[in-house]
Amino acid sequence: MVYGFDRTNENEMGRDIWRTVAVESRVPLKAIEVICSDTDLHKTRLERRRRGLRACPEPSWRDVLRRASEVEAWTTPRLVLASAGEPSAMLEEACRYLDA
Repeated sequence: MVYGFDRTNENEMGRDIWRTVAVESRVPLKAIEVICSDTDLHKTRLERRRRGLRACPEPSWRDVLRRASEVEAWTTPRLVLASAGEPSAMLEEACRYLDA
């Protein structure tokens, strides 16, 4: 079984929830962090995104920068993928990591 999580786990307390679930389920937990290392591309993607979710309005660039400054450092291993890369290469790398 593979558990996944998104940006909502920016602190160790949130990540510990998934670690506990994995231990209790007796399955390995492999985290993958996807980042956009190209600041201009990240900002452009954000400005063009229109999900149409009334309950969850699109964040501003200022919101993104504020949240990024609040992310706690990871204390456990994870794979870090840069979303500015080729999607097929990212997928291959993620699959290798999950299969290892």
